[in-house]
Amino acid sequence: MSFIKKHPLFVLFFLGFILRISLLFIDYSFDVNNHISWAQDVFHRGLRGFYETPSKEVYATIYPNYPPASILIFYIAYTLQDIIFNIAWTLNVHIPLFPSTIIPFLKQRMFLAGLMKLPGLFSDIGVTWMSYMFAKKIVPNKTKLHILAAGLILLHPTFIYNSSFWGQIDSIPILFTLIGVYFLFYTKRSILSSISILIALLFKPTALVYLPIYVLFFMKKYKGKEAIKIFTVNLLFFWLAFVPFFRSGNIFFFPFQTYLYKILEEQSLSAVSNGAYTAWTMWPPHMYVQDSTILIGGLSYRLVGFIIVSIIFSAITWITYKRGLKKFDVIYALALCSYTAFLFLTKMHERYLILILPFLLLAALKDRYVLKWWIIVSAISFLNLYKSFAVPRIDILAESLNNQIVIFLFSLVNLIVYLYIGLRFWKRPHT
Repeated sequence: MSFIKKHPLFVLFFLGFILRISLLFIDYSFDVNNHISWAQDVFHRGLRGFYETPSKEVYATIYPNYPPASILIFYIAYTLQDIIFNIAWTLNVHIPLFPSTIIPFLKQRMFLAGLMKLPGLFSDIGVTWMSYMFAKKIVPNKTKLHILAAGLILLHPTFIYNSSFWGQIDSIPILFTLIGVYFLFYTKRSILSSISILIALLFKPTALVYLPIYVLFFMKKYKGKEAIKIFTVNLLFFWLAFVPFFRSGNIFFFPFQTYLYKILEEQSLSAVSNGAYTAWTMWPPHMYVQDSTILIGGLSYRLVGFIIVSIIFSAITWITYKRGLKKFDVIYALALCSYTAFLFLTKMHERYLILILPFLLLAALKDRYVLKWWIIVSAISFLNLYKSFAVPRIDILAESLNNQIVIFLFSLVNLIVYLYIGLRFWKRPHT
């Protein structure tokens, strides 16, 4: 007990890590098959022409639609299987007491799927650490709150389920966004801050929801020649990230065309909602409508969603700017922008509610009224995940979460919570 009291953070991280490791090899989602397929393609065919070549194993998409950093991390995880197998085989040959029964398992797809989950697992740990670091800045000298903030992320069922069960990497862009914002707030490492945000985008385009507020604060802090230098470095970094994938065409435009047309536009199935409890699914049949369908006045669902989000983003950035771009307002705005995108953009996956959780929790450290709403959002995010990937399956719960009345109710609650948080942000004192 004395060790736990002296080193609570270490114990917390150790328990969170062990919990995640213990869940890696129980099951995995269909998405992991895509990750394995893309890693195999790189392993056997290399990077050149990767985005123009159909995958050898086709699951959800014929062509790869994840950015370069994700592809490389999948490749690294994929190569671990042979490395671990060879080490285990050598130990098995030379050490009589080695448990040889595990050798066949090390060649199974389930083991490979578990390895593909490791990037998400370690990024969960990173998000926890960054939440702890932010908490120390937001509420200094309150050690218990620092530990609590770390624990609420590390032991959060949504994070655990998304990385260790589902096998997704949504926490990676969150991690690099947190790193980028931390460097921007509390250091003068402008290039490291901006590169961190760029890395987030090179893992998943979901980080775009944070970009308007980040850029606004960045422009306040860095201007003129410094801003031009930073922009140039990031542009070069982005371009270089795609060069290994280039095969033919215009090499200068290739990175931008690939990100826009092969990655951003090809993200997700083109439905109004991909299983997410959003504003659109308050009328549940909308969930299955193609987002290119005309909704009103010649405008598609997709375009209407984009217009709504653009208007709200503009309002949030304006309010944040008028208040002097204070750090706490920026954190609050990051949570609100990601929530706005989740509710009103089309093609949203249930997993993307996770983008809100760390920033809303950090806001709740200072504005305690938000904490109860953070708890509700947390519960909805976990149940929304379980709705789409019910493991272990509890029939009555899985069926209830897919009931149209339940979908309506959760979507409505999501919208009400969002409106409350938005009003709270709007009415916050300017000091």
